[in-house]
Amino acid sequence: MYESFNLEKFRWDCLQNKTKLKGEEFFYAVKTTGIFCRIGCPAKIPRRENIIFIASIQQAIKAGYRPCLRCKPDHINFTNNHLNLALEACRILNVSENVLSAKEISDQLSISLFHFHRIFKQEIGLTYKKYALVILENRMRYNLKLGVSITNAIYDTGYNSSNRFYENVDLKLGMKPKEFCNYGINTTIYFLVLKNNFRLFSLALTAKGICHFNFGNSEDELTQDIFNLFKKSKLIHRINNDIKQFENKITEVVAEIVGRKNLPLQVKSILFQKKIFDIAVELFLKQGKLYNCIE
Repeated sequence: MYESFNLEKFRWDCLQNKTKLKGEEFFYAVKTTGIFCRIGCPAKIPRRENIIFIASIQQAIKAGYRPCLRCKPDHINFTNNHLNLALEACRILNVSENVLSAKEISDQLSISLFHFHRIFKQEIGLTYKKYALVILENRMRYNLKLGVSITNAIYDTGYNSSNRFYENVDLKLGMKPKEFCNYGINTTIYFLVLKNNFRLFSLALTAKGICHFNFGNSEDELTQDIFNLFKKSKLIHRINNDIKQFENKITEVVAEIVGRKNLPLQVKSILFQKKIFDIAVELFLKQGKLYNCIE
């Protein structure tokens, strides 16, 4: 049985190794000096008990910490650029242990909630709620695949209650959580691996919902990944001409994603995943065409 992801340990390891995380930077504050630094700061690393990790510049300043004069964590000004504000929101969300609400993010960015919603949708191409939901559900699947108990996975992931998780759970996992944790036992799963001009990806569905999505470097790698995760299910990999409608819509999505040249790959990947999910649900599930399109 694997342990769930420990964000604090991950951050401490990054600090000790002075690991630079492009697009996912976070900061640390030193209680004894009252300053905050970037992870790659050349200053000597303080004792662990004197450090707290902070997700954003604004959060550090609000807590009363001063920016370090050596690494200058406040060097980039996020307040006058809409794109940077939206990307800062994505970064805060990525490094936060819990999936933060739009109000919590806008408070950290020191802008109004209305302004935040408008900027995020304009620059990222999704509402913040939809973007955050992809993060939340990806973390949930990740924890369940690691073998974490369902109860622990719910709260480790950041769901406020079990009721929130169980809403539309079949659509989120494609099956009951117990079946998902037990390698898809007693389920029939249809999967495909598709090439495009953005990233090679795999998609696996049941008659109830989407159970798997992943990016990879080769068709063999992605296919083997599905067989490992759902080895107790009946797996079917068959595609006929009806899949062309799906591929045509993917081409439209890829054109949009590739066109957003200012977005980092991680943000583009989440945007791509959400749009693929929406297309799959509309074509394969809502219209009852799952078996016709993939079988």
